[in-house]
Amino acid sequence: MKKVLRWVVAVCVLLLLLFGAVLYFKNPILKRITESRIRQETGLAAAIGSLDVALRAGTVTVRDFKILNAPEFGGTALLNIPEVHLAVDSQEAAEGKLHFTEVRFHLAAVNVVRGTNGELNLESLQKRQRATKKPNHERSSKREFEFGGIDKLYLSLGTIRYTDLQNPKLNDEHVLGVQNELIENIKTEEELQAHLLRILVRAVLQEVLNPDEKPKRRWLGGVLEMLRN
Repeated sequence: MKKVLRWVVAVCVLLLLLFGAVLYFKNPILKRITESRIRQETGLAAAIGSLDVALRAGTVTVRDFKILNAPEFGGTALLNIPEVHLAVDSQEAAEGKLHFTEVRFHLAAVNVVRGTNGELNLESLQKRQRATKKPNHERSSKREFEFGGIDKLYLSLGTIRYTDLQNPKLNDEHVLGVQNELIENIKTEEELQAHLLRILVRAVLQEVLNPDEKPKRRWLGGVLEMLRN
């Protein structure tokens, strides 16, 4: 399970960049283009309920967004994101830098699935991405925008669900319970990832240190160890 949720955090950063870039693609089928771009970046199918773009205001609002697990892991939602709202500094975006003046990011659920072969869905995804990963110079040459910081991030995190297709008795979930937590003045992608990981560790640690912890919730200890590595 090493560094599995780090991939989730990296995907969240990727989504901010992709959705922010949507402001500057004047195409009537933006929703399909965005879904296709996400599939290219993650290797998984994506579905967007609605995508509202306001060019003059410099905002994008995405609702009912999901990244789906591969069929061998049940095909259910890997990430369930009810809302992403972005407000971008239009002047900086015109220069190729996505500076977000405000972000609302609501991650309702992350579904960690252990397949019938004993492998986790995110571990499988990491292996597939490493096998197809391009050199840094190739990836940077195709990147339209760079991350320019976030002034205000309102973060909500819901539930981590664990599904064991080998032994359904081990199925479980943990409510992270983060509601509209405000993080300000984020300057870099690394800073954003550090903030998100800190909040995840804090939420998971509260459960791991609970003296009434259920035995089957020991998988959360593995998550905590993974986040620390």
